[in-house]
Amino acid sequence: MKIAFTGASGTGKTSVAHHLLSPQFQTLMEVPLAGVDSRNLLDMLGLRRSESIEDDQYKVFQTMYFAQKVLIESEHEAFLTERSFVDGLVYWKMHCENNASPSENAIMHSLCYEQTMKYDYHFLFPTGFIPVEDDGYRHRDPEYHKKFELLLQSILREWEVKYTVIPRSDVSSRANFIMECLG
Repeated sequence: MKIAFTGASGTGKTSVAHHLLSPQFQTLMEVPLAGVDSRNLLDMLGLRRSESIEDDQYKVFQTMYFAQKVLIESEHEAFLTERSFVDGLVYWKMHCENNASPSENAIMHSLCYEQTMKYDYHFLFPTGFIPVEDDGYRHRDPEYHKKFELLLQSILREWEVKYTVIPRSDVSSRANFIMECLG
């Protein structure tokens, strides 16, 4: 089973993923967390605050992120990922698409579509419930996150990806909700 969390930054995806992988749930989940440490990657590139990254730098970051994500996810038959390839495409569209060639955009769109279709379950974490923490990496503008979510939902609909919206509740309730959905 390949489970993907999707949603804007700061919506609780990582917190719920770590909660699901805690001893309380691990025997039920029995899947590893397969994800790219984007903060570490940003640090390696000497980048920090997302709203101040130049588009050409963001394109390098996203390309490296995609390559690592494909590699990591291909190593597992089953996994939980706290950021789907749809999220990656949204970031690409918001930061790189205007600065990329038509062939680069086509490749990223195709790659993200192909990888997204490999997920068995998508869970959408909505914006506006959890205040976005300023961790030095995340975008701080709430309108940015709303725009991200609208574009994300648009892609999910366009690709006819079935997804379940996570309720606006605490971490434990969200984890229990996901376990109920997975049956």
